[in-house]
Parts: sequence; structure tokens; C-alpha cells
Amino acid sequence: KFGGRCFPEDKINGSCYGGVARIVAKVKEIRQNETNVLFMNGGDFFQGTPYYTLLKQSVISDVMSNMSYDFVCLGNHEFDDGPGNLAPFLARMKQSNVTVVGTNTDFSEDETLRSHNLPKSAITVIDDVKIGILGAVIPDTQFTSNPGPNVKFSGEIESFQKEVANLTSMGVNIIIAITHSGFKREIEIVEEVPEIDILVGGHTNTFLYTGTDYPKENKPEG
Repeated sequence: KFGGRCFPEDKINGSCYGGVARIVAKVKEIRQNETNVLFMNGGDFFQGTPYYTLLKQSVISDVMSNMSYDFVCLGNHEFDDGPGNLAPFLARMKQSNVTVVGTNTDFSEDETLRSHNLPKSAITVIDDVKIGILGAVIPDTQFTSNPGPNVKFSGEIESFQKEVANLTSMGVNIIIAITHSGFKREIEIVEEVPEIDILVGGHTNTFLYTGTDYPKENKPEG
């Protein structure tokens, strides 16, 4: 939950957690030892560091283009600095083969983002099994961030229900939703869209963990 916190005393006693380098190392380890791995993220790549404050999307694009994500959704903070800051990030993700899914977003009326309109879903095939990927950002991003007047957000549940019907008609066997809606809302989503097999969430940074080796400032919430 507080992966960005690594004070000098934490470094000395080896209790730093998180960070891009550790994530990349762990993902490489998992991919070496396991098959059929999908690497996903529930958004909010922008904000939170001096690097972003100074360099905006460019530093995030440089980092994420080297992390080998398969699928991600956007978070509300990706819209904080407007469409002009988001557009080059989306272009870099496409160049880096990172699929950004936006089931409940519509860029078609925005001049800057129109050419980067997100797919409503994606399909990947693993061992002859069709897996459908959905993605959504919390709709109140329209008011809490700075997407501009022409970017449209629909309700996650309604958007997912419609796209699930499309995916199942194409023979999709498993459905994964990547959402940036917050823990309580995401529980509602899986209850209302029971076809979702797995949900990768974001927004509230809820610490979900069943182990005991967690940082003292992080108490598991589920």
C-alpha cells in the first residue's frame, strides 16, 4: 500500500518494499518458473513522485514501456494533466505492446485523444483457452480529474454487462476485469457481473494479503 516509502533506516535494515525494480525482478522470476502468465495493473501510473511532477508522462512512459505489462486500465490520475499529457503515453504503450483497455471510456469526441480511443475489450488465447479482458476507470473521474468535456465515462457495471455478452458470443471462456473503481465498488461489480472470473482492482490501494511478512505500517484489509 505504501510501496513508495523507503526511508534510510528501512534501507539499512532491509525492510523496503515495492518499487519498479522489485516488481520487474519478481515478474521476471515468475515468468521463468511459470507458464501462462499475464501481467496486469489497475491504473494510477501518474502522480505521486517528484519525477512525475517534473517530467510528466514522459518518465512514466519510459518506465512502463520496459516493464512488459500485458494489459492495464487507466486510473483517474492519468487524466489529471489533461488529454495532451495522456495522448503520448497511450502512443508509447501501443508501441510497447501494452494493451490499455477502456470498456467504459469513450474518446471519440475528443480531438486530442480520438486517435487513441481504447478497445472495449481484448482477447488473448492461452493453451487454446480464450480469455477476455475488460477495463474500467471510476466514472467520477469526469469531475475529480481533468479529462476535458469531450471524454465520456459510462458506468462500469452496465459497460461490462454489454461487453461480456460480446465476448461470450465469440467463444471466450474466461473473463478478467481490470478496474480502477475502489474496493467496495469492485465487490459490487463482481456481484452484478457474475461472468467475471478474476478482478484486478485499483484506486483505494486496499492492502489484500493473507501472509504475515508485511510492513508494520500495512495492516491487511482482506
